[in-house]
Amino acid sequence: MTTPASLHVIGPDALDRLIHDLADILHACVGDGASVGFILPFSRAEAEAFWRDAVRPQVDPGRRILIGAALGGRHVGTAQLIHDMPPNQPHDGLYVMIALAGPWAALDRRLDRTAAALGRDHRGGCGASSCQSHRRL
Repeated sequence: MTTPASLHVIGPDALDRLIHDLADILHACVGDGASVGFILPFSRAEAEAFWRDAVRPQVDPGRRILIGAALGGRHVGTAQLIHDMPPNQPHDGLYVMIALAGPWAALDRRLDRTAAALGRDHRGGCGASSCQSHRRL
């Protein structure tokens, strides 16, 4: 029997501590062809800069909720629920990245459900209506 991944919200201070794990996830997903706004060549330093410079400033004031999935003491996946969308997109955006080999569907669904529930809590609405999911197999 496999141990399920633990899911938790990652705040700005935790993001600072986890920047290496988060960069590993993004770097692995982009390296495996995920279409998340980056093209190859894509360095690990660029992955760290994304989390530090693009995500962290939005996590701090709550415009973006970052959910981490940890397995065996290491982060293997993330979900980002983005509240700060353009005016012509009156919904939350949801992006899921999982960087692990093997069966990922259960973890993907848990990240989706957790982010949608947090979206309902934040907006009082139905949560995310736009989802992009990327995983490394």
